[in-house]
Amino acid sequence: MEEERYYEFTGETKKFYNRVVHRIRCTKDFRDYKAGDVGGWVEDYKNLSEQAWVEDEAVVCEYATVKGSAIIKDRRPCKGDRICLRRHGRTCL
Repeated sequence: MEEERYYEFTGETKKFYNRVVHRIRCTKDFRDYKAGDVGGWVEDYKNLSEQAWVEDEAVVCEYATVKGSAIIKDRRPCKGDRICLRRHGRTCL
């Protein structure tokens, strides 16, 4: 069964290390986010799952995955094959 998405691509794209990444927008209220809030950038829907979020100008691409309640923010890139998740109140990279 496919996980219900809580975000969508806005249609805005940019190049990041020769990859095309998409700006995301929240589609339903969850945690501290409201439907319509604009987030950061992901290359593919598989880069973000559960209740993870990307803020500001942060980018998640390639095979990187952000999971759980992790938040990637500022201008931080998460790429390669990293798995970013939240443990003990901190986001682990």
